[in-house]
Amino acid sequence: MDKLDTAALERLKKITYQNSLNLLDSKIEVIFYDATTIYFESFSEDELKRNGFSKDHKHNQPQILLALMVTSDGLPVDYEIFAGDTYEGHTLIPALTKIRKKYHLDKIVFVADSALLSQENIAELEEEGLEYIVGARLKKVKNKLKDKILDPNNYKEITPGYQIAHFSDGNRKIVVSYSSKRALKT
Repeated sequence: MDKLDTAALERLKKITYQNSLNLLDSKIEVIFYDATTIYFESFSEDELKRNGFSKDHKHNQPQILLALMVTSDGLPVDYEIFAGDTYEGHTLIPALTKIRKKYHLDKIVFVADSALLSQENIAELEEEGLEYIVGARLKKVKNKLKDKILDPNNYKEITPGYQIAHFSDGNRKIVVSYSSKRALKT
C-alpha cells in the first residue's frame, strides 16, 4: 500500500465499488457506516498518524481513524482515512458528502451508531434530505418520549421474548425493540 499513490487508491476504490454494484444488480440502497482506530507500533507522530482516543487503549501510540462504508450485505463501498486525533463524529458528514458526489448517490439510507450521529450531524443529514437510521441510548431521549418508550403497553410482540414499538418525534420515526434475552445481559 505504501507504493500506491492517491490516484491508484481512488481507482481501486472505484473498482471495488463497481464490483459491489455488479454483485447487487447495480443497486445500493443502504450504506452502513462506522469508524475505528488503527494504531501503529511506533511512538512518532506525523500529519496523519496522531495520538488520540484509542479504542485499543493505546493512548501513547499514534493511530489513524478509518471510516468504512459497506452495503447491507457487508460488501465494501468505500473508506476514508482521517488523522488519528479526529473525533469520529466529525467524520460522517465529510465522508458521506464525498461518497455521494463520487458515486452520484441520490436515494440512499445511511446507518450508523449513536456515537457518529450527534445532533449536528442529524441536523445536517435532515437539511440535505438524507434518510438515516441511528442507534440511540435511552438516557439521551427526552423524558416525554422516554415515558412512552418505557410503557410496556405500547409494544407488540413479534416473537416470544421480542417486542417492538413505533413512535413519532416531530418528523422523525422511532422504532424501539425490546428483547428479554438481551435484557437479562444487563
